[in-house]
Amino acid sequence: MPRPVLVIREVEQLARRAKRRTCDLAEALGVSVAMLNRLRAGTHAPSRDVLGAILRSFGTNVQVRDLVLHFLEHELALAQAGRLDAAPEGLRDASEDLHALDAKTRAEVRAFVTNFLRRSLTSGKGLHVIGDDASALRTVVAYVRTTLDAQGVASVVLAGNAMASASLRETALAAPLLIVERAEFASKSVLALLDARASIRKPVLLTSARTLSDEVANDASRTAPVLQLSPPRAHAAV
Repeated sequence: MPRPVLVIREVEQLARRAKRRTCDLAEALGVSVAMLNRLRAGTHAPSRDVLGAILRSFGTNVQVRDLVLHFLEHELALAQAGRLDAAPEGLRDASEDLHALDAKTRAEVRAFVTNFLRRSLTSGKGLHVIGDDASALRTVVAYVRTTLDAQGVASVVLAGNAMASASLRETALAAPLLIVERAEFASKSVLALLDARASIRKPVLLTSARTLSDEVANDASRTAPVLQLSPPRAHAAV
């Protein structure tokens, strides 16, 4: 079942809060009410003209500007390929799996995903999860990947000891999110990737079973302020 792109959802909510009628929003976007309904239903993606109208009418809103950029970078290709579908069934299961974690950890992980587009993607703010329960670490990674994928946000996952080829390095640098599992074993090529992403302020999600070495920690912290969750099931500390 189709779903609307994120920027359409956002401007619709803004219009509703401002008590603007459907016909008023359609006029602001330069489309008919019928076309607005198609955009809202997700059967059509916004055109360049509609994006321009969104920026003219709502461009003072930082989140709207971020979501327009997100559409151009990530959702547009999915829409053109006919893959902008409803969230996968696995999304619900991944969310339910978080109940195995403590309440504070669940809140921190969900906040990372919820704020990814307007915070992490623009500022490079990342997340570091430390825990001695390998299953819990995998659960966090699965939840983050599945939830962001449902929003059209791609991620690349690497093992800490991976040897990144030139093509993999290019993909990992371009991805909105790089996930490094067991970062305490980071190879030289993974460290180089962390350093490269730090220089362009792109976020990383790190998982590890223990505190990172100074070399890894320095690369991670340069990428963005990192939230550290302590073992065993992560009590949050900044």
